[in-house]
Amino acid sequence: MSFAMLIRFRRAACIAFSRHPIARLHRGWASFTAEHVNQSIGIADLLLPPLTLLMLMLFLFGSVPGAGDMIAAACATACLP
Repeated sequence: MSFAMLIRFRRAACIAFSRHPIARLHRGWASFTAEHVNQSIGIADLLLPPLTLLMLMLFLFGSVPGAGDMIAAACATACLP
């Protein structure tokens, strides 16, 4: 692969990523939480993953019947002496 071809692939990936809904969500989140998008790390960057995990867990428990029992059984099996 030539260097020019790699540059074309990178440019196409940047264009595709910038139009992706997750990229738009990230830019919206960054503009909401910080003045500069290129900020190194902020409190919102630390809180977003745990809050997302909590929302996914609540969605799982609310949408799948018996999910709590299945998780409890798996944890009990994994914790056997």
